[in-house]
Amino acid sequence: LELHAGKHSENSADFGQLYWPSTSTLTTRLRRLITAYQRSYKRQQMRQEALMKTDRRRRRPRDEVRALEAEREAIITEKRQKWTRREEADFYRVVSTFGVIFDPIKQQFDWNQFRAFARLDKKSDESLEKYFSCFVAMCRRVCRMPAKPDEEPPDLSTVIEPITEERASRTLYRIELLRKVREQVLHYPLLAEKLKLCQPSLDLPEWWECGKHDKDLLIGAAKHGVSRTDYHILNDPELSFLDSHKNFAQNRGGGNLTTISLLNPLGVCCGQSMSIIPTSLVQDEKPTEQVEVKLEGAEKVPAKEMSGNKEEEDEAADFAVKSDEEAEVEAAPVKCEIKDTELSTEVDPKSISEKGSEDDEEEKLDDDDKSEESSQPEGNCRCNIN
Repeated sequence: LELHAGKHSENSADFGQLYWPSTSTLTTRLRRLITAYQRSYKRQQMRQEALMKTDRRRRRPRDEVRALEAEREAIITEKRQKWTRREEADFYRVVSTFGVIFDPIKQQFDWNQFRAFARLDKKSDESLEKYFSCFVAMCRRVCRMPAKPDEEPPDLSTVIEPITEERASRTLYRIELLRKVREQVLHYPLLAEKLKLCQPSLDLPEWWECGKHDKDLLIGAAKHGVSRTDYHILNDPELSFLDSHKNFAQNRGGGNLTTISLLNPLGVCCGQSMSIIPTSLVQDEKPTEQVEVKLEGAEKVPAKEMSGNKEEEDEAADFAVKSDEEAEVEAAPVKCEIKDTELSTEVDPKSISEKGSEDDEEEKLDDDDKSEESSQPEGNCRCNIN
């Protein structure tokens, strides 16, 4: 058999038909295949790396531009979050005279009108709300008031310089007062009936109509706040104050325009300023403490919130001086000159004969100035709403 197998292999070799290659042949063949594969794989890898480098070069400018834009946005956001002294002063000025508008349906603040009054166009709603919460927390802390149970802790990143206790108490009172006027009083269904019970006061001008003008006063305070009421509210065409005053002045005659007493009943809880009316000059700027509005029978409005307190009323006359010192320093001499001119040249005893002589009017002005300094909250603004 061995001899036959050897012969068969020799015959197969002669015909070129080997049954199986030898070991050395297979090993050599395998090495060549591996080498060829390695070369091909290396070439493909080099091509991919070259393509990746090209893509990286193309993407680098885009990534750099995006990074620069992100840095700029971060810088702008940081600048917006930082409040300058002017912005803080404008915020305090508006929040202490206009308050804030809260939508009870949406359960969020509406900062559009506030932002326009305070000239804080660059501040977002989130920034204003965050600063407002920190500001209220600062005022409550200065007044030694306990924190509310549902109140969130203030953000320590927003540091607000504390104000005096008197200003903080007055500001908190005004914010709460104006919020109740906007959210409760104006939406009270029996408001018109209750306002009919308002009693006239000696400090009100002769053209004041109880009920009608009292409602316009609430609407004007909610719309304009309590700053410069003798300008914003009195001259508002949607309210009836200006028309009533003009009609009264025409009925009294053109010669008595400068002697009509424009007692300012609109100055509730606000500072005093000159009335800008083309046909007359303000002779007597009534302080807040002398306005007496008696509302009997109204419901759901506590008397304490409409009566004010000593901090609210005592500092009402000079609030504008504290909030905007430079403007008031320039306006003070003008006020004095206008008042002196009116008292010395323009007061006609005949025009005020119904209320008293010229001497009585001057004594009344002196008494008003004294009462402004020594007034108490019980006699300032009596609003009895049952």
